[in-house]
Amino acid sequence: MAQNNQNGTASAPAATQSKALAAMKDELANGVLRRIEELQAHGGLVIPKDYAVTNQMNLAWLRISEMTTEVDGKQRPVLEVVTKASVANSLLDMVLQGMDIQKKQGYFIPIKNKAAGQLELTFWRSYFGDEKLARGQGMTKCRSVVVYEGDEFEYMYTEEGETRITKHIPNLTRINKDKIVAAYAVVTMADGTRCVTLKTMQQIRQAWQQGATKGNSPAHRNFTDDMAARTVERAALKHLINSSSDAWLLSEEDKERRMITETAAAPAGANVEEAKFEEVEAPALAARSETHGETIPPAPTPAAQPEAAEEDPFKL
Repeated sequence: MAQNNQNGTASAPAATQSKALAAMKDELANGVLRRIEELQAHGGLVIPKDYAVTNQMNLAWLRISEMTTEVDGKQRPVLEVVTKASVANSLLDMVLQGMDIQKKQGYFIPIKNKAAGQLELTFWRSYFGDEKLARGQGMTKCRSVVVYEGDEFEYMYTEEGETRITKHIPNLTRINKDKIVAAYAVVTMADGTRCVTLKTMQQIRQAWQQGATKGNSPAHRNFTDDMAARTVERAALKHLINSSSDAWLLSEEDKERRMITETAAAPAGANVEEAKFEEVEAPALAARSETHGETIPPAPTPAAQPEAAEEDPFKL
């Protein structure tokens, strides 16, 4: 552990570590920020107007620099074990989606890339991040309801193939997290239209199998009804987000300019340049005390997709 000298200044190892982190931040976080500014200046990238890129980048870097992960049975700083390119790409991913990590709209998680044989840092959008994007598409609210054994429940499909709940009378005496039959979410749009997503408990458990904990986390076992409701909500929001355009990012003036440009120019997306970052050797960081920083569980494998991951509803 680093010791202080008589003047109260940090010893050489601590100073070396601080310099290494500062150099890495300038290369990665500040490098991504400069690249974003270049793309914005040339009209190749659009960021939500109320999104403070610099503030979010600094917050994200602070969060990442404090994270540790288990490698070979020991806790190590994440920045020592993940690739630099993955750090830059995860930061860019956060900015492109306009996510705020202070509001828990997403998380940075190291993932083992089996093909490359190395850890890579990824950005996973949370439920709150999904909700933010969905509201940008005109959603006003999303409500989920759990159906238990003994409830009077009926639904139908319309001629357009849409699901409609025609009857649901619950019974308080039958609420039991071990006797859930189904759950459904209702998304209401600004124009008053509604979309229902309905899943049986069997389907919900199959979705949980795609996650790292396979539906066996304490949250899934102790708050099964909350997790089931959260699962159908995310399924409903995912459909809305993935079927949308990026029009919500633009002001009315920008939308008109975009429409004129896309009508006369190349196919949509042709003017968007992908940011590339060269992978270089990571500088050695001095070992830090395990009492500092954020500790996360061992990295899951790529089989656990971000969209299918289910977090503790009371931590999101």
